[in-house]
Amino acid sequence: MRWGIGLDLSSLTRLFVDASSLRGVDAITDFASRTLGRLLDLEAAQVSLVRSQGDLTLASFWRRPESPLEPLTAGELALVARAAQDVEATCCVVDLSTAGLEVDPSAPTGLVWLPLCVAGAQLGALVGRGPGPLRLEQDQIEAATLLVQHAASLLDAALALRREQRAAVTDELTGLLNRRGFRERFREELDRAARGGRQLAIVVLDCDDLKAVNDRGGHELGDTALRAIGDFLRAEKRLEDAAARIGGDEFGLVIPDATTSEAVAIAERLRRSLIERGLESGCPMTATFGVASYPTDGGNLADLLRAADGAMYRAKAQGKNRTLSIASSSSAAST
Repeated sequence: MRWGIGLDLSSLTRLFVDASSLRGVDAITDFASRTLGRLLDLEAAQVSLVRSQGDLTLASFWRRPESPLEPLTAGELALVARAAQDVEATCCVVDLSTAGLEVDPSAPTGLVWLPLCVAGAQLGALVGRGPGPLRLEQDQIEAATLLVQHAASLLDAALALRREQRAAVTDELTGLLNRRGFRERFREELDRAARGGRQLAIVVLDCDDLKAVNDRGGHELGDTALRAIGDFLRAEKRLEDAAARIGGDEFGLVIPDATTSEAVAIAERLRRSLIERGLESGCPMTATFGVASYPTDGGNLADLLRAADGAMYRAKAQGKNRTLSIASSSSAAST
């Protein structure tokens, strides 16, 4: 995008019509930060979006190639937001030093704050920093206000679409991937493993004696136990692994770049940690684990799930609360 964007209505209309073709949150936030920087001849600009906890998280950041500026953090943005609340305007200029931020004396302190709002709900903020003290002309304020309103409308639609897409692959009870999401994530990792000649493992785990839990406290208590398993897997799995509830009381893990023995070790760590968590909470929980790996035990999801399920059911038959792979001659005994 050229530097000299016209501030006249005709130029802005053409710009916004082009922007209306954008659908993804990343593309829209990138457009908004870059455009604000060029409209107002800024040093840097960023879009930060409201998270479920209420704080702002960085979505996009733009700066001039020679600029040393870094994005403002969530804590810094919270201070700026409080200072901006005192100015009842869609587009307001805030001085970082008066907002309570510690700033480098040689760095620019002028900041323009534009909340991204739709129907009274704040989606985030579009923030720009100038090369010096910011003094905006009326045509610049009007252009920036039109930009933030258009960007907010586009973001509202894109975020709604993202929520729908996530809901389609998310298990409602646990918040993990559902079977569809598990299948899609496995397909991505399988393609990656096949291209790179790498291994890929699947772990399935089945809660032990969930029927007894349901019989004792009803399905509400059973659902509580399933949510606890979901929270446990989310907290204890490796960052690169994908966890899912693939049906009833059965859960699955996609483990990239892992051999069978490595996946068994991961499963064993989880099994033991689950026991420890249950003892700490006073609600004992155990699960039985089955492990299969690509390409040793199969070349697609159906084959690997069949293999991992087979290993898990063999472990169940040996007494539950243990880990077994297809290649194993003996399982890791319950402890």
